[in-house]
Amino acid sequence: MKRIKNNIVPALITILGYSLTACLYKYGAPETTFNLKGKVTDEQSNPLKNIQIITQQDKYSVDTLCTTSTGTFEKTFEIVNPDDQFIISANDIDGEENGGYFSSEKEIITLDENDFQKKRNDEWYEGTAQKEVNFKLKTK
Repeated sequence: MKRIKNNIVPALITILGYSLTACLYKYGAPETTFNLKGKVTDEQSNPLKNIQIITQQDKYSVDTLCTTSTGTFEKTFEIVNPDDQFIISANDIDGEENGGYFSSEKEIITLDENDFQKKRNDEWYEGTAQKEVNFKLKTK
């Protein structure tokens, strides 16, 4: 009898463990993707390379990237809440390399569930959203 109990308990724990894992997957957080892209130019519409782009979703989710030689940038976020707000800022960190010193600019983007387009028939998939932010930096 003791041997049966010793075999049943691990079997039950194994079965319950698999069941709980399946529940966590199904009832976790919806999958959403947000793609941000844009371009940074000067007042004459010339592209500005190596401009620092800071993306901030909340006080913990801050990321930094730089513009390419054509002044473009792109960042993809995996987000939980489709009603998120993002602060995007463009900062000149290279001094005079782009032909002068440029002032910083900031843009606030707010997403809502209408911005997300579903691409598959899955109620647990919130979809993808895409926004474009273009900055025209002024010379200091």
